[in-house]
Amino acid sequence: MIHHAKTVRASIHAPELQYDARCPRAPLVIVDMPFGSYGVSLEESVRHVMHVLKETQASAIKMEGSMELVPLIERLTTLGIDVMGHIGLQPQRFGDTSGFRVQGATAHSALSILRTAQALEAAGCFSIVLECIPSKLGEAISQRLDIPTIGIGAGPHTHGQVLVCTDIMGDLTSPSHVSAVLAGLEMGASAPAHVPSETPWPPMPKFVRTFAASHIGSQRIVALRRFAEAVRSQAVAYVPFETPPRNFGGDFIDYTTRYGSIRDKDCVTLFETLMESRGVYTGLVAQLHMRPDPLQLHQDNTGLLKWNRSYEREETIRKAHAICKHIQSTAPALGLTSLLSRPLISLSNGQMRRARILRALIQGAEWVVLEDPFKGLDQPSRNELTRLFGELHANRTPRLCLVLREQDPVPSFITHILRVDEHGFVTQLGHKSEMPPEKDAEYAPGSYDIVRRNAERGVYTGHRSSEPIVAMRHLSIKYESSSILHDVSLELRPGARMVLAGDNGSGKTTLLSLLLGDHPRSFALSEHQLSLWGAARDAPRNAHVLLQRRIGHMSPELFHAFPRKSLETGGLTVADAIASGFDGIFTYRRRNEEQHERVAQLLHLFSPELVLDSKSMSSESVGDLPFASLTHGSQAVVLFLRALVHRPSMLVLDEAFQGMSVNGP
Repeated sequence: MIHHAKTVRASIHAPELQYDARCPRAPLVIVDMPFGSYGVSLEESVRHVMHVLKETQASAIKMEGSMELVPLIERLTTLGIDVMGHIGLQPQRFGDTSGFRVQGATAHSALSILRTAQALEAAGCFSIVLECIPSKLGEAISQRLDIPTIGIGAGPHTHGQVLVCTDIMGDLTSPSHVSAVLAGLEMGASAPAHVPSETPWPPMPKFVRTFAASHIGSQRIVALRRFAEAVRSQAVAYVPFETPPRNFGGDFIDYTTRYGSIRDKDCVTLFETLMESRGVYTGLVAQLHMRPDPLQLHQDNTGLLKWNRSYEREETIRKAHAICKHIQSTAPALGLTSLLSRPLISLSNGQMRRARILRALIQGAEWVVLEDPFKGLDQPSRNELTRLFGELHANRTPRLCLVLREQDPVPSFITHILRVDEHGFVTQLGHKSEMPPEKDAEYAPGSYDIVRRNAERGVYTGHRSSEPIVAMRHLSIKYESSSILHDVSLELRPGARMVLAGDNGSGKTTLLSLLLGDHPRSFALSEHQLSLWGAARDAPRNAHVLLQRRIGHMSPELFHAFPRKSLETGGLTVADAIASGFDGIFTYRRRNEEQHERVAQLLHLFSPELVLDSKSMSSESVGDLPFASLTHGSQAVVLFLRALVHRPSMLVLDEAFQGMSVNGP
């Protein structure tokens, strides 16, 4: 079942609804209709239901409600749409009825729920969910209906059962739906030896009893609650290197601010950020939070910022020195020692990735899940990181789980492999030695060596008779005592193809920001030092809007900053996102006929790279999908097309293939 954690806040365009119905190994996929998408008017409700089914390709819908839904269910079933009902406790509307508690506790309310169930069956429901009702009422309804019932805290007599995750994890205290499986333990029945008897379970509700083989459910709950406790205590750390999956409400983020830090918080160093992640305020962070600094020398508690108690001061100083020592001993393995004093905002993309790994390691986690840890790292950093991971694995401090793409090499220290295909199916699971040899991925021919040979032969070096598009002459960039670029000279002419290679932190991103005209210092450089299309950066012909029309750009920073709103709040469709490249903007603009044809051409060519079921969808349908609903790899492809759509004079691809897989979406 496709279900939003907060269905009251979900929208009919929400990216969580964009699921491929083929992924689960199940004969039926049901989508839970969002709050407010039905029940307003009959025609509008039908229209919303059909929209959701089209977006999700689900087989059926589920709706919460009572007698008022009968006309809508009858209408939907006549249209051939399967409907599952939901009665009893209705979380979407509990504030409007009898509250978040057991329903049907009185004879009158129980009879009302029974009659509602019979009416929904007569209207055409193929199944009904019974939530938080007495066990006897759940049994009575299940016996009187010819359709299956699914219980959520409705006793052991329904045809199916649901365990609510928030109850399993102990996040809710009332009403509790899951204690039924613990009846065997509570009644003194013999339990497996590894199930701890001292676990404090919540009291069992009167309206639930027990399932068959209750010890199985008990073991699952014990395991899940141990896992939840490990997550809360940060014993399990998750370090993803992807765009936050729920960043759907924000506008475009100006990623160029890293080149001109002017606010106090932009000067916070990597070391101060790491200390803050462990709950210790030091340096500029301590000043911003108006806290005494435990690492200051001669801290005598006589200044403006004072400790409340002497034992608090001593404990915080002890903790601060211990964490500081841990950071300084771990940073060398990641090559971050010299960067600890650098402002966090000035770190390069690759350096920031290593910093995030360091943050996870200093948390004292027992198990660290690293998703795409090698993405964006140069080869020396990859080798050093692999060596570090191998040492951590050998010492089991912590244990590591790497989430890699199919084309990524598997490090030698890995012992077990689980492979998942593009449909979400587990294809292989076991020890690495038992895995069949990997099939060689079909990569397009080409490498850095080929680029160098072409340069030596004068191939793709540009038309010498043409004026340079970009020219740099003896250009240097320096931040205080740190030299980022030193005496750089280059020319890019029409037809040239240049590969910019270098280690993380070598200044590649800064150099590209000058090429793009994004760096604030580019306005202060003379035409002799930096020339863009034959003029200085501050020339009228190089105004930002005009420059964007000549340049196509794709980078990790742009990928992370691109807006990901829902369609209802002004978000972009796939076609809109591609078309935003015509003017280098990040909002919707009306397209003329020529632009419309150009977008349609690119969608026709690249639709198979954007969605799994492209054969059953037209390129126009793919273009109408919400941009935020695509996978991260498909979003990267869309932004790649955005960089190409206006046929730019200069195309800048900065790690453009990050997040993309060999086999498409």
